[in-house]
Amino acid sequence: MSTAFNDGSKHEDIAKMIVLASHNVLERPIDVLLLRLCRSYQELSLYATMKLHTADRIQDGEAEFKNFGELLKEYIEKAKRIPGLDEKKFDFPKIHAHKHMFDDIRRKGVSRNFGTKIDEALHGSIRNTYQRQTNFKDVAPQILRSDHRTMVGKFIRDQIDDLDEIRRNECETPDEEAENETPRDVAEKVDNVALGSRLPAITFDRLEQEMETDTAFSRFRLKFSTFFASFLHVYEGRNRVNLKATDEIVPYRFLKIFLPVSR
Repeated sequence: MSTAFNDGSKHEDIAKMIVLASHNVLERPIDVLLLRLCRSYQELSLYATMKLHTADRIQDGEAEFKNFGELLKEYIEKAKRIPGLDEKKFDFPKIHAHKHMFDDIRRKGVSRNFGTKIDEALHGSIRNTYQRQTNFKDVAPQILRSDHRTMVGKFIRDQIDDLDEIRRNECETPDEEAENETPRDVAEKVDNVALGSRLPAITFDRLEQEMETDTAFSRFRLKFSTFFASFLHVYEGRNRVNLKATDEIVPYRFLKIFLPVSR
């Protein structure tokens, strides 16, 4: 378990371990009750910080909050009769925050939408710079200089990656391009349908000969003529289109459908 006790999460990290680390040391009934209270607090915190909530989870969280309140009330009543604990106060912000937590989640979504904890990780690089690259005096210019160097290095790295990608695309073979499913040029585009990887025109007779091992192309010209006739409306006085073996067709090996996006 990787734990750092030099930031604002130290109390949270300690609270996660205290029940397991001290359950066989604290034996007085009041101490056991305190450990039960700590465990309930951790479970309540787990429900409150979930990244995805359902109605059942919110109900479970509210039930745990009720359990936490009962344990807290019991602990306060018993602590009043014990010297050294009778002056302990439990009226602090995080206790009060849980009272409205699940109502806020219903109105605003998960707690990361209206909390500040999600931003804490953004300061990791600045903290590392402060600890490793400053003399702990007048640190702002030193951190700014290091951050500038980091951004310049990242910009150069991105440019190199882009150049490598361009060179790979230039060296890509037609077979590799077909595997990637996205040809560099789209030969035809009608509405939300795009055709690519165009091949030279070929007669139906030649196509059936080249694809004779593929059962899908057996009697392909006749099947295509039937489809063509049923697909196109036959106007009065016009004859049905009959394709000949010498007629040419243009094959495409790429088809892409652009589905409409609802907004």
